[in-house]
Amino acid sequence: MPSIYSTKEKNWQLRLDYNVTPNSSKNQSEISCEIYIYNTGGNSNLTANGAYYRIQASGGYDSGRVYQPYDWPEAAWHYVGKYVFTVPHDSDGTKSVTLNGYWNAGHETAWTPRDLEAAATVTLPTIPRASTVSAGSFTIGEAGSVVIKAAVPSFRHKLTYEARNRAGYIPPSGEELPGGDVTWTPPRLLLQEATDSTVLMATLYCQTFAADGTHIGRSQVPVKLYVPTDVCPTLNHIELAPVNTNKWLDQQGIYVAGYSQVLLTADATAGEGTVLESMSVTGFGTGKVSTGNVKEYRLSWKSPTLTAGEKSFTITANDQRPGRSGSVKRTVTPYEYTPPAITQSEVFRCNAEGQAQSDGGYIRVRCSAAIAPLNGRNTLTLRMRIHPAGEAWGGYTVLTSGDVKIIPGFSAQKSYEVEITATDSLGEVKTIVYMIPTAEAALHLRPGGKGMAIGKYSEKEAFECAMPADFQGSVYGNAYGLGALPIVKAGSNLNSFVHPGIWGIPQNDDAATIANIPQKSAGTLRVWASNGAFNENSDGAYRGQEYTTSQGIRYYRYLNRSGQEASWVFGPWECVNPPMEVGVEYCTTEKYLGKSVYKRVFELGNVPSSDKNYSHGIANITHIVACGGEMYSDGGSSYSLPFANDRSYGVGCYASVAAITIYNNNGDYTRFKVRVTLSYTKN
Repeated sequence: MPSIYSTKEKNWQLRLDYNVTPNSSKNQSEISCEIYIYNTGGNSNLTANGAYYRIQASGGYDSGRVYQPYDWPEAAWHYVGKYVFTVPHDSDGTKSVTLNGYWNAGHETAWTPRDLEAAATVTLPTIPRASTVSAGSFTIGEAGSVVIKAAVPSFRHKLTYEARNRAGYIPPSGEELPGGDVTWTPPRLLLQEATDSTVLMATLYCQTFAADGTHIGRSQVPVKLYVPTDVCPTLNHIELAPVNTNKWLDQQGIYVAGYSQVLLTADATAGEGTVLESMSVTGFGTGKVSTGNVKEYRLSWKSPTLTAGEKSFTITANDQRPGRSGSVKRTVTPYEYTPPAITQSEVFRCNAEGQAQSDGGYIRVRCSAAIAPLNGRNTLTLRMRIHPAGEAWGGYTVLTSGDVKIIPGFSAQKSYEVEITATDSLGEVKTIVYMIPTAEAALHLRPGGKGMAIGKYSEKEAFECAMPADFQGSVYGNAYGLGALPIVKAGSNLNSFVHPGIWGIPQNDDAATIANIPQKSAGTLRVWASNGAFNENSDGAYRGQEYTTSQGIRYYRYLNRSGQEASWVFGPWECVNPPMEVGVEYCTTEKYLGKSVYKRVFELGNVPSSDKNYSHGIANITHIVACGGEMYSDGGSSYSLPFANDRSYGVGCYASVAAITIYNNNGDYTRFKVRVTLSYTKN
């Protein structure tokens, strides 16, 4: 047993013996200390509270005073007392303590010292601790390395892991392992613990056992388990199908610009261990569907109507793991489509050989038409029908595009209308009408004496003139004018009125059914040509329309054209004196920087107490030309904007391409309402 000695005093000496008993499983040692005193004999102190000993150790261990009477007649080492305590070791199994033994004889004489003391620092035997374990990050389902650094070569170990709600052995058999490298493949079941993240935090535990099976301790290390990059949503059964409201197109199963939509359906499966969060389509229009907490979902999405050119659609599925998505791109290219067009046409009187003849009893017809091919599926139907002026139409006759057809049986004394119609498989129609006048005649009197014609045969009980007229004197009519106007029939389209003339629309109800009319109001339509020709196709001519409502509101528009009538396109109606009704956009005849000026009136409610923006909702504005208005009360008061009572406050308005702003600088004008007129140009 090791001993610690004091110095000798008057032939006395103290000896502190100690014994250390380690406890490996608890990482602590039991220390037993005993005090012995050497003297020459013949000494005693039998007083009850006289002599005492005390044993102490660093860390707060203390036996306290233990009174020990003595009677030592002979010279020897005399046992005094003992003290036992348990001290924990540091985490690495090491420990040092300072031991101190003290004796007090209770008195001092010439041959007896009053006290003795012995102390020393003692390093306790190191207790082997649990082995350490180290590891880097892992990818779930892929092999990685765990390193066990054994504290003692004979130690055995058991490795386990914990990750959220799942735990297990490494290897799965749970066998004991020596120190060194261990291969571990995190099982794919762990993906179910990483439902909303691409990284799963786990802890590896290493239990250490001595060769005799004694449990030494446990060490641990945190590790990151990554979800493999290929674990992401999968798109299945992606189908694209055309949707066409046109019955013929719907039977063809093709995409046509301006007619078709794409119906897209797809199934998706979430990445292993999680659930889908959403599916979406981006590209030509967008859509998004939330899946809810399900593992599979079927997306059904319909695109806007397709325009010309290739269209790409990207279908994306997202699961609950951030950044994990699966996507597939699909493309469709719709066939370009244009309605039937009559590219060339001619209709005139002729003889049996097809040569032009003003009094011929035949009509020569030749027409060329074009349609969009749609990959060879679209077919053209070209036909014509004829009727004498004022009589019912005859039956249809089929034409072949580009071929000449000579039709007999026409009276030189009657005029005819010839209608040519080009129709494609979609049912779209292009129609042109030719007027075939009577044979030329300097002067012709209608049988019965109630009709006369100049330049043609008389066809009605009226005066007809088929040549330019130059009246050198006055022309008089009755109280009702020179004659009633022809009528634009209900359901007509003003785009078809391209030949000079004047027509009337007598009823508002009729006007409401007419296409491309500037205002649904009864009125008068006037069509003119630059050279007055009735059927002029030359590029040098231009034409226009004027529409005057029954209230005197006047509109104008012009044909923007080149080549044949089939390519003519009207520009917008422009109003000379717009009525400026609230909420109605008017295209005026005014111009600003070469563009038409539009105007619109807005009712914005009461004057705000402070500055306020009002979205006007007008798209494609290029320039704000003017912004003005009025504030008014129900009692009839009205003030133009901007309004200023003095230099310190007032109400005004201004506009941008996005909004109208009403500003109010310190004035209480909220009892007034505000009305704003905005002038602007557009793309």
